[in-house]
Amino acid sequence: MLIRSGRSVIRSITRLPILCQIQPVRFRNDYGHAKNVKRYRNIDWIGNQKLFNEDKKDKPKHIPRELKVRTEESLYFKNETFKKLLDDAYNVIKEKVLRNDFQYKQYDHGIVYKHSSIESLGRLRSELSEWLNEFQGEEEYNLALENLINPISKDIPHLTYKIINQDSNLLSKFLNRKGLIEQDEQVDYFFEQTFHSIMHKQLIADLPAQDINVDISNPEEWYPEARKIRRKLILHMGPTNSGKTYHALQRLKQSNDGYYAGPLRLLAREIYDKFKSEGIRCNLVTGEEVIEDRDESGIEASLSSGTVEMIPVNQRFEVVVLDEIQMIADKFRGWAWSHALLGAQADEIHLCGEESVIPLIKRIAETTGDEVIINRYERLGELQIEDQPVTGGLNGLEKGDCIVAFSKKRIMAYKEEIQNKTDLKCGVIYGALPAETRATEAERFNNGEYDVLVASDAIGMGLNLSINRVIFDSHKKFDGDQLRALESPQVKQIGGRAGRFKAPGADGKKSKSLGKISAFYPDTLEFIRESMSTPTIFLERADVWPSDTIWSLYTSTFPKQTRLKIVLETFHKNVEDTKLYRISTLRDRLEVAHALNEISNSMLVGDQLRMSTAPLSSTLPRYHAVIEHFGNNVIHGFTKSILDFAFLNFSCLNRPARQDDLSTYEELHKYVLLFLWMHNRYPSYFVDRECAVEIKDSLESKIEAALRGKKHKRMGIIRDSKDSDAVNMEENQFYKNNSHPKSFNNRSNDKFQNRFDNKSNNRFERNSRDNTRGFNNRSNDRNQNRFDNESNNRFERGSRDNTRDFAQRKSYNDKNRFQSFNDAPRDRYQKSYNKNSRANDSYGSRNQNRSFGDRNVNNKRWN
Repeated sequence: MLIRSGRSVIRSITRLPILCQIQPVRFRNDYGHAKNVKRYRNIDWIGNQKLFNEDKKDKPKHIPRELKVRTEESLYFKNETFKKLLDDAYNVIKEKVLRNDFQYKQYDHGIVYKHSSIESLGRLRSELSEWLNEFQGEEEYNLALENLINPISKDIPHLTYKIINQDSNLLSKFLNRKGLIEQDEQVDYFFEQTFHSIMHKQLIADLPAQDINVDISNPEEWYPEARKIRRKLILHMGPTNSGKTYHALQRLKQSNDGYYAGPLRLLAREIYDKFKSEGIRCNLVTGEEVIEDRDESGIEASLSSGTVEMIPVNQRFEVVVLDEIQMIADKFRGWAWSHALLGAQADEIHLCGEESVIPLIKRIAETTGDEVIINRYERLGELQIEDQPVTGGLNGLEKGDCIVAFSKKRIMAYKEEIQNKTDLKCGVIYGALPAETRATEAERFNNGEYDVLVASDAIGMGLNLSINRVIFDSHKKFDGDQLRALESPQVKQIGGRAGRFKAPGADGKKSKSLGKISAFYPDTLEFIRESMSTPTIFLERADVWPSDTIWSLYTSTFPKQTRLKIVLETFHKNVEDTKLYRISTLRDRLEVAHALNEISNSMLVGDQLRMSTAPLSSTLPRYHAVIEHFGNNVIHGFTKSILDFAFLNFSCLNRPARQDDLSTYEELHKYVLLFLWMHNRYPSYFVDRECAVEIKDSLESKIEAALRGKKHKRMGIIRDSKDSDAVNMEENQFYKNNSHPKSFNNRSNDKFQNRFDNKSNNRFERNSRDNTRGFNNRSNDRNQNRFDNESNNRFERGSRDNTRDFAQRKSYNDKNRFQSFNDAPRDRYQKSYNKNSRANDSYGSRNQNRSFGDRNVNNKRWN
């Protein structure tokens, strides 16, 4: 064999006739020779072999021929007119796909690849055929304006059926305004709108990936409209009970338009109620509730009170009040304060909080070009730390005392011990209680109905309490992993509640008060003393999080099937913190992403991002089930009330309130709040808000009744130890064993869960209304007689249909028995439910203050 050197081999190869015209690209100065090369067809390529993998956009596609309906019972085969209208409309779309003919503005931005339109047509055919296989023409269908403006494949059979029968006033008016007279052009219109909706999503998916880096060094650039305004940042700085928020609210009342942004919906509601009581028109805007104050002309009030996450940065205001601005450095929610501070379009932004935030605000103002004005306030009353711990244990308590403990177990045990060993009446406040219940307990304490209060650190923010003395049970708190010592700002925030709630009199002046701070153990008291005297620790960085627009762009750089969990982790890994800003923690978002993991491929990125901010604790027993089923409802576009989610078991509402069920009530209340939160964002998917609100109110009543009951055993709360180490060790062990509480009514929930999952395997139900209408089988049986006797003609048919399935499976041995939900007739819930299920075509026909269209506009506005 002849062996040649490497150079000789190359020289010999280049003499081959087929390669003599080819020059090595690496040695050329330009690439002009490649401009007009037709890939895979150029005769200069060796043996016409493909050098690269064939591009997806050049691959020939098969055009789906006709709709693929197999079920003979379908109306598609029984009604010739119905079939012809659908087939003709499909053929019209198919012809446009073949001609690549799209006369729509959204497609004028560049080339529409033919494979995108073919894939969109195939998806339309597949989805529509699936719905037609099940469509028989008699299904219940609540037509809403959104179904006409933005129809989906599921709507096409129903709309076509209504066009043939002409039984919808809403549909007729809509089509007349569009100038569509003939049936074929009416069906063509909805076909085309549905196709373009699918096509739009397909085009986004087919866009080439871009190298997008999210830079958090200048997040003020994310809000260009706010940068056009020369704003004033007016700081109201001072300790607790210094009147800083009071002064900011006085300016808000004088403004032509403004927004109060608080950390809690409880605070937002308090400001709303205060303004209304003073005759000042005001809107309420929280994640779970939106109340618009409109006059006789339909003009909305110019002032609003809401949570900080809900502030509309696209709306111009004269005054915006941001309360508890020091929360801007909170690793979980700080991004919301940064979003409001950087993005609010307001002439004046009043910032209320602690002095620890002043240097940070000044540095931010240098980057935004805003003017900073600082107002400092002194505490209105004196604060005194007692020299000795409380003597005599619980017998040393006095009226007006508030014991601060850091676990629900100890709070409830304290309450029981106090009521058993002393003559004092005791109320409780802790984080798991609904905000309304906390406010009720606080009001009873302030009015003297309760002598003492046992509370968690939830009293540190959002509640006005007339506390004479704050008594710390411990100086350590469980953080999810272990017990840790309280931070100095936390101690000051909680201790500062002593001596609070000295409201101004008629002259507008506030009277001074003396507040005391103590503890049960010497080491805790010493720790509190040191923390209260610690110099102010200034905040260094603000937490930020990109807007949904930026997130959508960033997500587009990943492959199509990449899960949100991977995107979040990659983002957090690649984005570096700066001296002024840092990225908020991913914990809560990752929990939601994990819960949506199995269905994320079918869910739009925008929906996943929206649900990642859902206000639900991941420690709840049914957290993943709730997130997944609510997410599935968004994906499939089902219309459901809260009663349609069968895995939510409300049977506890059918029996008297018990303290054993307290955790169940609290947990269910959080799920109902999440349903209301979803309703505000997806009003056509999560419906019958009135029913959910009534259930929420009933749960709150049950919680209040359970708190007044007696069940807990005596536990010897106060130790004889000289320090709190023994208590802390016991608490640490308790939390390690109970970090994730057991699910409420496990067996019952498993039964409902299995039943729901079995139906979900068949692409959910044929119609979401086939789900269980009642709280559970037994409650429906007990209440059937009441429903049949008291339901009027308006709701009679829907009420009986709801329980017909149960009558076939169970006997009615206890038919005449009736148990109420907190002494309120059960049929109120059924009527509320049926009011939705038997509504007219327009969603606005329900007894509400605004039409469905207005609700959608309002929803977009506050998102």
